[in-house]
Amino acid sequence: VDEDVPVLDALVINGNVTFNTSIPVTLRATYILVTGRGVLSAGTPTEPHPAPVNILLNGTRATPDWAVSNDLNMGSKFLAAIDGGRIDLHGTPVVRRWTRLAESAPAGAVNITLTQGNLGWPVGGKVLITSTSWNPWQAEVRTIVDVSGPDNATLTLDVPLSWPHTAKVVPLPGSAAGDLDVRAEVALVSSSISIGAVEGADVNAQGGEFFGCRVIGNGASTLRLSHVALNYCGQGGLERAAVS
Repeated sequence: VDEDVPVLDALVINGNVTFNTSIPVTLRATYILVTGRGVLSAGTPTEPHPAPVNILLNGTRATPDWAVSNDLNMGSKFLAAIDGGRIDLHGTPVVRRWTRLAESAPAGAVNITLTQGNLGWPVGGKVLITSTSWNPWQAEVRTIVDVSGPDNATLTLDVPLSWPHTAKVVPLPGSAAGDLDVRAEVALVSSSISIGAVEGADVNAQGGEFFGCRVIGNGASTLRLSHVALNYCGQGGLERAAVS
């Protein structure tokens, strides 16, 4: 695949499909089925794919299911390997995917300092800053626009924080478990390879269908993912997990 692909209805892979290693590529489809001797690959665990790959899956609750047999209904909006098919996707690795705030960040802050530096988090990457209040909806996602400071531990964000996030450790004298660490966690939630729903955040927005994409490895098939971001996956109310 060496160029962006318009939304396909179904892509059935019986041969070998790889991605251009020099340019970003987006593949869009409603159903992607890798079967038999088919292989869909981008990199290996020891040689990660060097260019961005974005796989977007399309569909709604009204999209017809794909039934392979009486015993295997794949549903829709999926990337799946069955009957010996192989999916091998390996993005650019980082030192660590999550750490904590080193200093509290007030509402309105655009810079945050991490407890660990030199993590390999890139400009353009997306980070999640967890809530440190009773309200879990105060977790926030921002895009990194600069990495600076000693050990590259300071991130500059694209949009100011809407809520305060603390970096507090509560002393618990005499506790066998030690002090209580309630510092906000900060996680890199993007990657050079991503699999997600075409609608993006609208999947979970007010009025959305909560009908995301799925990644499936079934039977005698192979599904290997490393440093791959899964965005807006899972299909609410249907007992269909994001990865199965």
